[in-house]
Amino acid sequence: MNTIKVEQNAVDEVRACFDDCDRIIAGVQTNDKTIAWDGHLYLYKDSSCKKNSYYAKIPVQVKGVSCMEKHPDSINYSIDVADFKAYKDEGIAFFVVYVNSNSHAKTVYYTLLAPIEIKAIISTCSEQNSKSVSLQKIDCSNPNELDSIFRVFCDDCKRQKSFVDLPPLSFENLKELGNPELTVFGYANESELISRLLTKNDFLIYADVGKESVKSLHPVGTSKCSIIVSGVYNYPVMVGGKIFFNQYSVTNNRDEDVLTVGKCLEITIPHANPIFQNVKVDFDGTKYCLSEAINELEFLLALAEEKHLCIAGCDFDMTQVAKEEAPVISGLLKLKAPYERLVKLKKALNILHVEKELDLKLLTEKDDRLIDVLITAFVDKKDVVESREVDFVTEIQVCNIVVVVTATKTSDNTYHVEDFFHSRLTLQGSIGDGTAYPVPQYSFLNKERVLRYSNIDFEQLLPSFKENILVNPNCIHLTNDLVMSLLLAYDDQSVKDNRLIDSAMGLIEWMIEVDTDKDHILNHRINYWQTKKRINQLGKEDKENLFELLEGTTSVEIKFAALLLLDEHALALRYFERLGKEVKDSYRTSPIFHFVK
Repeated sequence: MNTIKVEQNAVDEVRACFDDCDRIIAGVQTNDKTIAWDGHLYLYKDSSCKKNSYYAKIPVQVKGVSCMEKHPDSINYSIDVADFKAYKDEGIAFFVVYVNSNSHAKTVYYTLLAPIEIKAIISTCSEQNSKSVSLQKIDCSNPNELDSIFRVFCDDCKRQKSFVDLPPLSFENLKELGNPELTVFGYANESELISRLLTKNDFLIYADVGKESVKSLHPVGTSKCSIIVSGVYNYPVMVGGKIFFNQYSVTNNRDEDVLTVGKCLEITIPHANPIFQNVKVDFDGTKYCLSEAINELEFLLALAEEKHLCIAGCDFDMTQVAKEEAPVISGLLKLKAPYERLVKLKKALNILHVEKELDLKLLTEKDDRLIDVLITAFVDKKDVVESREVDFVTEIQVCNIVVVVTATKTSDNTYHVEDFFHSRLTLQGSIGDGTAYPVPQYSFLNKERVLRYSNIDFEQLLPSFKENILVNPNCIHLTNDLVMSLLLAYDDQSVKDNRLIDSAMGLIEWMIEVDTDKDHILNHRINYWQTKKRINQLGKEDKENLFELLEGTTSVEIKFAALLLLDEHALALRYFERLGKEVKDSYRTSPIFHFVK
């Protein structure tokens, strides 16, 4: 086929590509005598394609190639540097058409080169007369998508006119500019997912380098970028009618969507064949806290049983996974043993009244052995085998959880282990008069132990002291000491545990009710108000009561405390200076000193 015929066929084929695009007219001619163009693509705002709906035009170059061989999906084609220089200001839609002389089969390849891309190509051709570029086979099956691609390219060329002669802005420059907002531009019809549009095509990226409210979008880099879109969606994930998760994530790539459930399950859905999913299960217990691990294992076991998954109301038939991955689902049943072990551990911690979440990311070999100790002692209710000598009152630390227990030796290498705070142990104490009284296990607590131990049963603090006062008249002193420890511990916490405040308040209110010593009652009231102040609940009536207390007392210590709670810091410190050294030192370690500024 002669060159004129090849060129005619090429131009006809390029024009045909846009026949179904309602808003694009291909004004491409053969034997065009312009320097480096064969016409333009004319873009319109609507399908009327009338003068008043004209939007813009894109310069076009068409090359025909007589080719006897098979036509690949992509080709390389050499373009003269002189042509690149002609294209630089407006950009170019460059087409190469392979024409088979025998079969008359035609394949259209294209590339869209915006001004900054052409400038980058020219900068690499200092001693070359031409440069090879890559072209892809054009897809005309979706006119809307084709319209969008060329419209985005047209807008990019317009935006870049004023930047083409400026130094390029690289991604490395963005940090120096304070990480400005990045933007990509595209078009989508009502039925098209934005995420699918973004990942299917390459885009030029722009950074807003303007000042204050003035936008100035500068191209970043010198070529188009592929985009991956990730998002978290707050919809239920269910198996067998049970909700295991309330959210999932989706990562959209060019050829596939990857759906992630929890930390253990990935479902890859190829765009080419969305019916068959690729499934990847990766359960690693050290990625979780205990409750998360139990939930994920239960989810995987249910999935192995049901082989059906519902995400945001969409059903996934797990029997439709690729054949080589079918064993992945059935193989999940091997997770039953670790699941049952973690469930037992959770039960043991519940028995110990541990509310803090156990962090399995901190798990060591020693922790793994101590998990068996907790399960044996508190779930199986059996004696624990231990070769080394164990103290009667001892600690067990597993990851970030510390529990205090009693260990009673039952034979040479076995111990009966009980929760210290619910053990049969009877503690006794004295206030120095030689008389011993039974005391609650909770009187064992100080600030450090309150912060350290995870098995304090806060619901039993007040009942234990109420019960103890029946046989121990000194119980009020012990209760007040515990209140001080709770408040000091609360102040030391970076993440506040409101159980400490609630327990302190309950103990204080009980002491105000049962204590008959007037001086004690005064201190209890101060402690009541300082507890409320810690949680911003010191109200108008409380402040009026504090003022009344100030007017009615001669105690320097009470005045100091009351003024602190009323935020009269300068005046409070004047009273503090009147106190003796020992009293000052005592106050510096007391909870009220938390409010000194």
